[in-house]
Amino acid sequence: MKTSKLFLVLLVAIVLNSIHITMQAQDKFTISAGFGVPEWLYVGAKLPVNQFQFEVTGGASPVKDDHLISLAGNFQYHFAGTSEFSNLKPWYGKTGLVYMRQNLEYNLDEYLFWNIRGGREFNITKKFGISVDAGLIIELHNWETIKAPDPSSDFDINLEFPVLPSFSVSGYYRF
Repeated sequence: MKTSKLFLVLLVAIVLNSIHITMQAQDKFTISAGFGVPEWLYVGAKLPVNQFQFEVTGGASPVKDDHLISLAGNFQYHFAGTSEFSNLKPWYGKTGLVYMRQNLEYNLDEYLFWNIRGGREFNITKKFGISVDAGLIIELHNWETIKAPDPSSDFDINLEFPVLPSFSVSGYYRF
């Protein structure tokens, strides 16, 4: 439990530092909403500095009674292409950390993932656009807390996949 609290403190410090750095940026602030793995349904904010963007997102599972949340901090670099509606190049690489927590009846699972993706922004106007990206998530750590024995777990298959596909589709608005 101490490790997860330490992680949360570090994540908050990174986010606050990113906000402080990006508040000095002279480009436009962007908000987004979308769906992805491992973010699920999420909202986020991005702050650009030249061709770099710092992003913070918070998400939740759309499944009723799933009790799954995610928090992410990402770094994005725009490296190729041109757009008539934005100074940012539309093609980008993205990496960051994702904390995911699933609180179920019999156990609490917490995960820390490293996210690596490539993607493209489609600027529809100067203010609106759609972003699509794909890549991999790599499980760095898993904390599992058993709250009570699960009576339905007579036959338990524990499959572990430390590397999984990752993707997101989102709409965004620039201020």
